[in-house]
Amino acid sequence: MAILSRDLGVLFIQTPHTGSTAIGKLLRQRYGGTRLPEQPPGWGAGDGTVKHATLDELLAAGLLSAEERAQLVVAGGVRNPWDHVVTVFMRAQSGQGNWKGRRTQPRDLEFEPWLSARYAPSLGQRVRGQAPHRPKDYISGADHIIRYEHLQEDFDDLLRRVGATPVEVPRINVTVAKEETARHWSTFYSPASQAIVAEAYSDWIERFGYRFEPA
Repeated sequence: MAILSRDLGVLFIQTPHTGSTAIGKLLRQRYGGTRLPEQPPGWGAGDGTVKHATLDELLAAGLLSAEERAQLVVAGGVRNPWDHVVTVFMRAQSGQGNWKGRRTQPRDLEFEPWLSARYAPSLGQRVRGQAPHRPKDYISGADHIIRYEHLQEDFDDLLRRVGATPVEVPRINVTVAKEETARHWSTFYSPASQAIVAEAYSDWIERFGYRFEPA
């Protein structure tokens, strides 16, 4: 899903786990933003496919014309991939959000076995049809990037770009388990697991200069 604010002339692509829920809610409540699509098929299915769509998917589905896209500033979020993956793990293990009811990954795994099963399945798992997970390219075609690491600053820049006054982004949909542990994401990793994420998210790392940065 994306949020279209015609008041601002902004299309916001909701990249998972990058503060997109908070920004999307702000755009809807304050700037007349609407969900695109308004009620997608499978809404509430909990399969992780409903809330997030790429610009190319929206165009291909006819939900946005090329002419309208040309008049918009398209924005999307990114996050340090090693931090991003720990967030995915914590939400999966606690069953928060779109992971409720999901059974594709065991919830009782420790971080490294979970990481390997999801991003680097064994030969046996691959033979049984399990492909390694790779992130969608949500920021493909975006004009403005909002990094999770300085979300407020980058969102302010977006508003200034379209002639609006900056406002505070609300803090919502936080990863509860991550908040409770207060553990820095880097402490989850061994050199081997760092390398798995580096391969899976090589595109993000190359395009945005992310590094593994210990606490």
